[in-house]
Amino acid sequence: MDILIIGGGGSSAVTARTVKKYMPRAQVQVYTKRKVAGYRPCELTYVLGGEIPSFETMINFDPAGMAKNNIFYHMETAVTEIEPQQQYVTVKGEKVRYDRLVIATGSEPFIPPIPGADGTNEFTLGTDMVYAENFLKALPQFKSAVIIGAGPVGLEAAEALVNRNYEDVWVVEAANQILPKFLDREMAQIVQDRLAGQGVNFLFNAQVSEIRTEEGQKIAVIDDSSVKADCIVYCTGFRPRNELARRCGLEIGETGGIKVDQFLRTSDPNIFAVGDVAQTTDLISGRPTLSMMGSNAVRTAKVAAQNMVSEKMVAYNGTVHTFAIKLAGLYIGTAGYNETARGMLLPDSPQVATASHRATVKPPYVNGKPIHIKLAAESESYRLIGVQLISEDPVGIADLDRLALAMTEQISLSEISLAETCYTPSLNWPYSPVAQTVDNLIYRLEQIQNGED
Repeated sequence: MDILIIGGGGSSAVTARTVKKYMPRAQVQVYTKRKVAGYRPCELTYVLGGEIPSFETMINFDPAGMAKNNIFYHMETAVTEIEPQQQYVTVKGEKVRYDRLVIATGSEPFIPPIPGADGTNEFTLGTDMVYAENFLKALPQFKSAVIIGAGPVGLEAAEALVNRNYEDVWVVEAANQILPKFLDREMAQIVQDRLAGQGVNFLFNAQVSEIRTEEGQKIAVIDDSSVKADCIVYCTGFRPRNELARRCGLEIGETGGIKVDQFLRTSDPNIFAVGDVAQTTDLISGRPTLSMMGSNAVRTAKVAAQNMVSEKMVAYNGTVHTFAIKLAGLYIGTAGYNETARGMLLPDSPQVATASHRATVKPPYVNGKPIHIKLAAESESYRLIGVQLISEDPVGIADLDRLALAMTEQISLSEISLAETCYTPSLNWPYSPVAQTVDNLIYRLEQIQNGED
């Protein structure tokens, strides 16, 4: 069987390897515009901040070894057209046939059309290494920056520049807090205060209406004020790369992602879509969604690969948007919806109850670090719909995966509370802070049900 994959990100590699596991005799061709494969895009900002010494350090790619396994990578080689009826793609003017095609074209940075933006000393960060390489080359000539967007990439970039001793780093955000899709206002403030303490400046409820260039500096005009800096960095979100799919007639969903069924088949049964470009299902709301997370790229790739070549079909049911990041010495983990995101995305959803808890990950006498926990559940169904964890100790957010699984499988709060867990003093507590928060949430829900609210 001839398998053809368009795209050179993580989902492509997992798809190829999984195909070979289930069908060793399959031949896999991977076409990508990138010049480098075998890295994880989330690590790019670590190079900018100096935590990883170079881009080369993060690359783990052995094209010769893969070729021995009949997985052939074609770097800097674009697929220009897909012909679903005839089952071939066009590459450099030539037709390449396939039995099954995987679209893993990923996402690209969205840059808002701001008047005055001319590209001079203006940068963005995306999944392709070239964006970060261009920015890294320019970093030494600057000492100040305006970052547009307080999402994960914008905040990682801000911290990286502070670590490089930039004199002024400003983050401009249209919402009234950082990480609005991941944290509510209360939890976001914990992280914001840490970043501000490191030297990051914030402007909220603000949008850049114009960019001017004066005497070699960029001026970001924001309402009636302005911020001057040496460079502008756009961190304003991502959009799925759906152009090829759209041109060949595949169905595109309301999110801009390629519509797929539970087996990750597109509207053409011989074409699959995985990773950032695939529109899947939000398991909390039931609505179409995009999940641009590395873990989701792996999950969709494994499912699509098995369904292409195996007799046993596997369903991909959707996502609860499990997310983790490290900022200002804090490990942050979230899944589902917080109060801020719910207000933005689910204004008509049922009433929600929350419970918060502050503790230490393990006993203080064994150097236990603080942890902040907030859980959310629907008042009528007692269904867990949101998790937020913040701690200086990475062990503090280790329960995130367990809680995300509980949301995915709709495991009850009482089952979560009574679930067996490991314990040793150097690691945690016998009655964990997360279990205590779950019990607090159950009590809060009972109060609401009994009319004690």
